[in-house]
Amino acid sequence: MQLPSYCFISKGRRPVFYWRMRVPKDLQRIVGRTEFKKSLGTDNKKSAYRLCRQYTNAAENHFAELRLKLFRATLNGQIEQGNVDHHRDASTVIDIINSSPPPVKPHEIKMSELIKLYVNEEMSKRGKHITSGLENNLMRFLEIVEDKPFSHYTVEDRQKYRDVLLKIPKRINGPKYKNRSIKNILKREYSREERLSITSVNKRLIDVATFLNWSVNNGLIESHPFKNAVLKTQKTDDSERPSLTDHEIKKLLENLPEDHRSLSWCILTTCFSGLRQSEVAALDSADITSRDGIWCLDINDRGDKRLKNKNARRIIPLHPTLLSAGLVELAQSRTGQKLFPDIKPYRGKYGHQISKDFAKFRKSIGINGAGQTFHGIRHSVISKLWSAGIPEAHTAAVAGHQRGERESNIRYAKKNDLRPIVTAINAIDYGDIRLPSWIFQK
Repeated sequence: MQLPSYCFISKGRRPVFYWRMRVPKDLQRIVGRTEFKKSLGTDNKKSAYRLCRQYTNAAENHFAELRLKLFRATLNGQIEQGNVDHHRDASTVIDIINSSPPPVKPHEIKMSELIKLYVNEEMSKRGKHITSGLENNLMRFLEIVEDKPFSHYTVEDRQKYRDVLLKIPKRINGPKYKNRSIKNILKREYSREERLSITSVNKRLIDVATFLNWSVNNGLIESHPFKNAVLKTQKTDDSERPSLTDHEIKKLLENLPEDHRSLSWCILTTCFSGLRQSEVAALDSADITSRDGIWCLDINDRGDKRLKNKNARRIIPLHPTLLSAGLVELAQSRTGQKLFPDIKPYRGKYGHQISKDFAKFRKSIGINGAGQTFHGIRHSVISKLWSAGIPEAHTAAVAGHQRGERESNIRYAKKNDLRPIVTAINAIDYGDIRLPSWIFQK
């Protein structure tokens, strides 16, 4: 946590934090000094930051009061403007500095103020597009629990927010519900299929907990009652995102739409590489590259691309099917461009459009099962590698996961040796697939 300029630590044998604030020039003759300085009697950074905020708030409030009184005195002719001597109200500020911490306590901070500070900081780090969704969620949170001094929030507010999340419909921040209050939206009861999933509810709860933990870490509040709010799910890890069967993969690949070539290439590429939808949609033509004579996919965060985590950065050899389909030639024809230039990011994310287009496409060819998303293709690839007996570390290298729990897998696996990864990629086999003829047209 970076300390503000008005909080500093001494360099003595026993370091202690100090508060220092410069008196505005127009009030220096009244107060009788150019700055205030006071020991905070602590070497704890969080406590020091909190005390500094209290002193600073109190001082600024009294500076404003002094200016108002001086202005009134000038209007009444009690003092002459520009000829101000030590005024009796100066003692107010001095007494506050020399006494115990003033009555401007952290619990007086309102939730709306905390959200504004947090969103501004996140926007400077993550950009406006990505932060806008977070801001919308936090403003809905504020609407549900109401804006009040922070000390007034209780565990009941946490429960209230969680209960409302379990009742509200999906895409509540979308155009359908724009400018409608939560009370108005909840006038009708929504079916289970219409409401937020447990996963979506938990994501919103985590967003709030992350925001409030940030407030604690920055000394804005001491603690919060919104901990341990995440709901437990009944699903197992392998049932949350079902993989597609070989029959369904075959149906997708043999019906790739010519009128939506970017979607088709994304599906084809993912079926034989296991890329995440955001990774494949954001590929640059330069990401199709040759390493040691082997054509590969270079998954990186150069330019406007973002990776899910540090393990997502990897090199994946091209599957023979992608080579024969002409992915290398496609990339070479689009040098200096995105590999799929008609895919535009939504709020900084490239996977959004692909996800929606894929849902329409799969339904149009009769793949209508619940949970059969684009991500299901990735699960199919990982399942193929597992059933083929590919070692865990090599499967992780393809998928962009941590390379196993053992130290030897994590630290010492040779990332530059592509031979075992080529073997892993070649294990992806869906049987006899007849790709549409337009794929091979150069």
